[in-house]
Amino acid sequence: MDLTAVDPLVWIILAVVVVAVLVVMFFVLRKKRRKRDETRRHLKDRFGSEYDRTVSQAKNRRAAEEELLARERRRQSFEVRPVPADQREGLRARWDEIQSSFVDAPHATLRKADELLDEVAVARGYPDAAREQRLADLSVDHPAAVERYCSSRPDSDKDDQSTEQLRAALLASRDLFETMLNQGEPGSTDTPPTPFQELVTEEPVEGETSARAERHGAASNGHEDGTIDLTPHDRRREHVDTGGMAVTDDQGRPLPPPPADGSR
Repeated sequence: MDLTAVDPLVWIILAVVVVAVLVVMFFVLRKKRRKRDETRRHLKDRFGSEYDRTVSQAKNRRAAEEELLARERRRQSFEVRPVPADQREGLRARWDEIQSSFVDAPHATLRKADELLDEVAVARGYPDAAREQRLADLSVDHPAAVERYCSSRPDSDKDDQSTEQLRAALLASRDLFETMLNQGEPGSTDTPPTPFQELVTEEPVEGETSARAERHGAASNGHEDGTIDLTPHDRRREHVDTGGMAVTDDQGRPLPPPPADGSR
């Protein structure tokens, strides 16, 4: 075929078509990239460290993000509700009983803790599912607590797990337990702190700092006699009477009391 015999107008039309196709492809690809970036930001904001953990375990980032999106879609199919108030104390008492057996039977304690976590999840409205799916469902509403649970959990029930590893796993289980038990509607910020959160977010009442540090230090380091203090943290707050407290100036010096007649 003699290309020189082709009408120049045809070449112009072909050139215009090619340029138009390239421009359309450019905008389509840019739109897809923008959407992918927005989705990635959303997932990072929603899941936090659970996003990083999922990416590290997936074959690639895209597969991990598809998994997290699938979790969100599944989560929309059921309704989560708070644990009924009349059941909370009973569940907490059962946790205390399970926790008290840790020193004598740590592996059995972790298994019983998992069973209680499953029960609380069902009470809140999460579907009855296998453990892996249950954690995936919970991660949509409680990503930080689930990430801590998964990261600290032993890979197996082998006896070569150290006491410190098992203790960390139980603390993370308690963190997830308290999060589910005390949190109302998903995303609510008006909830009591969990064992992990109160160490970094709660303003302690004067005089409680040392007691709380001793309590959590014992929980993570154990006592000299080999026992492990995992006492649930106390959520009570006592009234502080400030009537007898000295009033000070900007320099911290005590001010004299006002005259009895009220004059200044």
